[in-house]
Amino acid sequence: KILYSIRRFMMKLKLNRLVAFAALFFFALVSVAAAQVGEFGDLANKINDARDTLTTMIQNPKKRDDAQQKRVKDTADAVSAAIAKIKVTNPDKEYRFKVLVDTWAAFKKTREEVLVPLILQGKDQEAVSIASGIQAERLGKMISLCEELAY
Repeated sequence: KILYSIRRFMMKLKLNRLVAFAALFFFALVSVAAAQVGEFGDLANKINDARDTLTTMIQNPKKRDDAQQKRVKDTADAVSAAIAKIKVTNPDKEYRFKVLVDTWAAFKKTREEVLVPLILQGKDQEAVSIASGIQAERLGKMISLCEELAY
């Protein structure tokens, strides 16, 4: 009877260790996934913030002052900084991340070299045409890639 109790205790102990190990392993996987979801979710939010600051400039001529121009620049710089911090270790996601990085670079370049100057010159129709054309396509692509890369 004592031997049986000892064996049963040992089996429970092994089972408990196995359950604990499995729980720890699952928690580690979920944590890594949550971190990636968080990174790309934060990045998508920063991209949307950058879009919003420029949209404000286009839609409201009174918001074309130095303070708004600084917000436009700062939000774009925040996106670039967030992208620079992300490390993609999954080989299946590396290509999509590169596409995201390249799309952001094109988006930012057009924004800084074309859109902001047009807005400041009062050429709103041209700015809106570009913003609702190629820039809207790029924005959609970046948000979609953030969603794909998050999971």
